[in-house]
Amino acid sequence: MFYGRGMRTFVADFLGVNAITRRQSRLLQCQRAYYFGMVWMDVCLWLEPLMPDETSSEDVYMAYYATVVWASALWGWFKLSLRCLLTLFILRVLWQRYCRHYISLLHALQDIGVEERFSRYDVIVGDPTYLILSDPRVSVAMVADIVTATAYVTWSTLRVCQFTDVTAFCLGCFYSTRFVWQGYLAMRFLSYVAKARRWELKFAPIDPGMLGLVALLYGGPVISLLGTTSLMAIFHTSWSLGLPSRLEFQAIDYASGMIAGTILMASFPVILSLALQRLTRSRTIQRSRVQISRQWMPWTDYLRSSRMFQRIHAMAPTIPLRPLEQTASGPSERDGDDSHSQRAFNDVKNRLFFALMRWHAPEPRENIGGSLHALLQSHPEYRQMPLLSCRAADCFVLCYTPDGQLELQVRLSFIDCLDTRMDDPELAIPRCTSQHRASFAKCSGEPCATLKPTKTTARVCIHSPLGGSKWMA
Repeated sequence: MFYGRGMRTFVADFLGVNAITRRQSRLLQCQRAYYFGMVWMDVCLWLEPLMPDETSSEDVYMAYYATVVWASALWGWFKLSLRCLLTLFILRVLWQRYCRHYISLLHALQDIGVEERFSRYDVIVGDPTYLILSDPRVSVAMVADIVTATAYVTWSTLRVCQFTDVTAFCLGCFYSTRFVWQGYLAMRFLSYVAKARRWELKFAPIDPGMLGLVALLYGGPVISLLGTTSLMAIFHTSWSLGLPSRLEFQAIDYASGMIAGTILMASFPVILSLALQRLTRSRTIQRSRVQISRQWMPWTDYLRSSRMFQRIHAMAPTIPLRPLEQTASGPSERDGDDSHSQRAFNDVKNRLFFALMRWHAPEPRENIGGSLHALLQSHPEYRQMPLLSCRAADCFVLCYTPDGQLELQVRLSFIDCLDTRMDDPELAIPRCTSQHRASFAKCSGEPCATLKPTKTTARVCIHSPLGGSKWMA
């Protein structure tokens, strides 16, 4: 896969001659690897003749491929220092955007609680991946770290392109999971575009935690496919880009290949989001077709109705966003459905985790909360990052009575996952200035002392609790 024009010519010439000519041929070819014009590695391929087999008269050769990375010790220490600083920065983002907000929640539960009948509370924390990715600097820094580690990317590619050493292959696949950060970066910045262009309905939110696990499955196999089939010709044509013509047979430049690989790995999550949204929309339209054909139209008119829904399906992306409807309990059109408050309404990784917790912390019959997800399901325009799912970031408060019985579970979502659309008067969700005596915030159409939602102003609002907690039921 990493053969330049000169090395490919050397291999083709060696394989294209007869056995006698091969014995007289040169058995060594080297090339220099550049990266954005800088000398990065030297690569050599050499062939060693082996003792002929007693049962065969054909010559046998052993091929060796080796690389030498021209990186100084100073560069190694510099990268180590940067990675340590990056780790500290991610921990700072984790603390500021997620972990520290549990302190105000615990204090509120201790001072105010949920209801007077409860005496003890347990909090099940969520997955902070969504909140970490909400800071675009994290993804930018991780991708920058990947693209500056060209040698390790090369070695991991060579590992997944061979299948005889299982340990090396697994290590290559494991290293390939780093490429998920390119997908995170693409989804993060595409979220800005989707919000600016009002394209929230075009994308389905993807679980960022599960995407990291799936990268183990698609990262290694995709690279294996590119490195062991004729698809490698895509990269062969790119190795000479940016090189002077006098170096085409002597060197390659990894820059164009790294850019192509980055675009390829970044496109997988985006394509998955578009495909899932299209599949969901097609299922919804298909159910509508069947329902209308059964209830309102005779069978002879079914074809006509199908054509009508095809036109509606084509127009769906251009339908304007719906304004919120004022309700007593919240802005969702599914207020009667408590499925959003249950643990099962979660991402795959968290579902597996909660399944293991059933014996230690079973789920009670009474559940409240999850109004944020009910709102986002009926009004996707309120998603802060349309391409990423925020369900796993939720925490659950287990409420116990004095006799130790688990009676209630409260699902709390992070307010920062909600785009209040304050720049749009028709869709804005304001926050009242009253300090309600509660442990967590609520998003509803109920009036309070400082804000009374109406049809001419705001239909719903966020009622903030004492202490300024950012958790919302």
